[in-house]
Amino acid sequence: AGAGPTSFGPPLYVPAAPGGGFRSPRSAALVAAIAIGLAGLLTLACLAVDLVWLAKVDETASYETALNVAETMDALSVIQLVGVLAGAVAFIVWFHRAYGNLPTLGIAKPRYARGWAIGAWFVPFANLIIPKHIANDVWRAGDPELDPGEPGWRKRRVAGAIHLWWATYLAWGVLVRIGTGMLDDAVGFEQARDAVTVDAIGQALGIVAALAAVWVIWHSSERQDARASAMRAAGALPAVA
Repeated sequence: AGAGPTSFGPPLYVPAAPGGGFRSPRSAALVAAIAIGLAGLLTLACLAVDLVWLAKVDETASYETALNVAETMDALSVIQLVGVLAGAVAFIVWFHRAYGNLPTLGIAKPRYARGWAIGAWFVPFANLIIPKHIANDVWRAGDPELDPGEPGWRKRRVAGAIHLWWATYLAWGVLVRIGTGMLDDAVGFEQARDAVTVDAIGQALGIVAALAAVWVIWHSSERQDARASAMRAAGALPAVA
């Protein structure tokens, strides 16, 4: 059985690469949580407009009513895109910092180089798998019961919120794209209504994804800070100046 955080010591400590060292992800986590929270609020606004469309726009609605709702949807979509991009940048900054801490926290051989915490998001198909692996490993690296250098660290369980975040994030992206495409190709009210319904489901999942992402960011950062403190107390990390 693992000896827990009190067993940290030089014989098991795996040092970071030259020039490395533990950097608390807390400040980056705060920025990312705020940015993603704002993006979630914009997604909530988009969902609200979809629901207004479904409630007020029908075959008997006036042209002016339909036009007003459509213009609001278009404007909010642009604002949402800006918010989501800002949230993505803040998240990746946090992600890169948190993943870079793995060697210092006793993970001898992270499965990916640190640069993949950024690059994986931009590689087709890899961006469906690698970011989730990295999020899992960031969580595992903060496990208070993990012995530094433990070879079986990848087998440790991760929080269910990480699975929820990733599943809803992917579903949100897929459904919103499908809904947008359906709306662009819609001929008649019924097809437009189906498109807005799909988009509304996607936006609802996007809200769940944003909430789960904030939870994952904050709790993963807390775990890393707590583990680093325990390692400092045991002499496995240098004290903060």
